Amino acid sequence: MSKNFLDAFYAAAEKGEIAHAPVVRKLGDDALWWGDGLAVRRGDISFGLSVSVRELKAKAPGKSEEVLARKILQRIDHRQLRVR
Repeated sequence: MSKNFLDAFYAAAEKGEIAHAPVVRKLGDDALWWGDGLAVRRGDISFGLSVSVRELKAKAPGKSEEVLARKILQRIDHRQLRVR
């Protein structure tokens, strides 16, 4: 099911429901930037992030979301190691 979350962004772009075509990012097992946010998948967990700070968007679109996503992925990895 977590893969469906990211696939929905590709489908929305094809239908014109979102303004930008998703751009693959190198995070987790799968990730994409869709113009206003970042969608990430690691195993059976997926999540989305969207940070809205006018000054940051103009300088580096998606950078804040990538920084936060890396922190979340570290927590996911740590949690999965404890469960095993």
